Amino acid sequence: MPVPADRVMGPLPQPRPSGPEIRPVSHMPPPEAKEVPARKRPAQPPSGPLSRCRVRSDDNLALPPALPSTQRTRRENDLPRPPHSRWLVYILRCSDGSLYCGITNDLPKRLKAHAAGRASKYTRSRLPVRLAYSEPQKSKSAALKREAVIKRLRRAEKDRLVARG
Repeated sequence: MPVPADRVMGPLPQPRPSGPEIRPVSHMPPPEAKEVPARKRPAQPPSGPLSRCRVRSDDNLALPPALPSTQRTRRENDLPRPPHSRWLVYILRCSDGSLYCGITNDLPKRLKAHAAGRASKYTRSRLPVRLAYSEPQKSKSAALKREAVIKRLRRAEKDRLVARG
C-alpha cells in the first residue's frame, strides 16, 4: 500500500497570492478633512517690485517685443574675460621624470596652482613641476578630445611630442 505524499514530505505549500501584501499602518481612523478658510485680500493693491508682475485675468496685457540678439545680455558677456582665454592642452614634467597632461583656459593661473600643490593630487606629491609642452585648441571640447588622445600615447610618443615642442 503506497504512502500518501503529504505524510512523507509534510504538508504541501499553499500558493501565495500575487501582488503586494497590504498591512494596516495603524488602528486609528483617518483624520477628518479640515476646511481651510479663504485668505482675505488687502483693501489696497500691494506696492513694491513684485506688484507690477501680478496680472489679473481681466487685464488685457500684451507681452513686450523681444530684444534683438545684439541687445541681449548674457552672463558670459557681462564678465571680463582674460586675454589668454583660449583652451590649451599642456604637459608638465614632474620632479620624478613623469609626465602629467591636462587642459586649461588660463595657463599661468593653472601653473601657479600646480606649483602650490592645489591643481591635482598627482602633481602635488611630485613637485616641482615645469611646463614641457602646450598646444592651443579652438574649444573646450577639442581640448578634452586632444587630451584623451595624448593620454593614450605611449611614453616614447609623448617624449617625441614634447621634444618637437
